[in-house]
Amino acid sequence: MTELESPISIKLSNTHHLSNTSRSHYVKANRTVFHKINVTQSGMALILKVHPENNATEFLLSVNYGERPSFGDSDFGGTVPNFSSCINLSSGYVNCSRDPYVVVLSNELVSRTGYYFIGIKIKPRSGSRKRRCSEVGRSKRSCVQYKEAPATDAPNVAQSIHTPKYSRGDVVYTMQVLPAACLYWSKAASGWTTQGCQVK
Repeated sequence: MTELESPISIKLSNTHHLSNTSRSHYVKANRTVFHKINVTQSGMALILKVHPENNATEFLLSVNYGERPSFGDSDFGGTVPNFSSCINLSSGYVNCSRDPYVVVLSNELVSRTGYYFIGIKIKPRSGSRKRRCSEVGRSKRSCVQYKEAPATDAPNVAQSIHTPKYSRGDVVYTMQVLPAACLYWSKAASGWTTQGCQVK
């Protein structure tokens, strides 16, 4: 194909079973879990599937290259699940053109090799109020203070042979990462290229 006047879409079925790469994690209330992914080849896109054990839970997701993201300043931010491609009925969401639990980080975003950091936190429910703690005077029994996540590059998800002990408000979720690429052979460059080609 040469001299295309408008972009074309090619749909290919995904033969890679994401269930084979599923890993369980958990995130505490008012905390952020960070995942570190090493991209070793340029031109790759990343397909993330983040699924909470409780379907009523929503996550805020942020991505940054080279360092941990903050939710106010990151290369990419989004919400999981994202039902914007679905029809909203009184019985729930139906006829989704995209999987609401899948986030595609395009090869334009994942444009460099190296480490990409993914931050996941529980999205606060709308209408809920955050109670602040006061350091002076008597503290309220229901007031709980949380420390900020450490700023080191060490992963926040501990690997342990023991069964983790969950607290009230903790959310268990699975996260799967699938690298993908859109490549074609360039006669001019005598090699594979991603120029003008995107994974959607």
